[in-house]
Amino acid sequence: MKLNDLIAEFHELEDLIIEAGGEVTPEIETLLNSNSEAMNDKLDKYENLKRYLKGQIEYLKSQENHYKKRRNALSNTIKWIGESQTSVLMQTDKTKLKTDEYNYSIRRTESVVIDEKNISPDLDKDLIKQDLAESVMKYNRAEIKKKYKDEAELPVWLEFIEKWSVTAR
Repeated sequence: MKLNDLIAEFHELEDLIIEAGGEVTPEIETLLNSNSEAMNDKLDKYENLKRYLKGQIEYLKSQENHYKKRRNALSNTIKWIGESQTSVLMQTDKTKLKTDEYNYSIRRTESVVIDEKNISPDLDKDLIKQDLAESVMKYNRAEIKKKYKDEAELPVWLEFIEKWSVTAR
């Protein structure tokens, strides 16, 4: 029986009590006890289900953490393998290598590191005017790289970092 059905039966019992002038007859008392027991059982089952589901949630959270650790470990391994491949090709002075399965080539990439502590508010405004930054002070790294790439001397707040990696096709 559904909980809503049990509540509907309580309403029917209420109507019977009203019809009996407020008197709880032996028949009404029997129905009331039966309905109360059924409702108690239903509430207990709901509570048991709720506690079971809470336990499932905790189990799933622990599994999320477990799989997150596994994913991170695998990501770190992939990164390490890529760095090892790059190192091998660089140490052998090979920029390209063809094997039976893959064609490897090394490429150089650069990332822009901006030391925001060394950027004054006036410089922030100037960078915004040059479309090298946004007013939320999200620096346009690509444009900064274009502008300063061939400069003999970089500003104190800017550094270019080279990184080598392998491409496999």
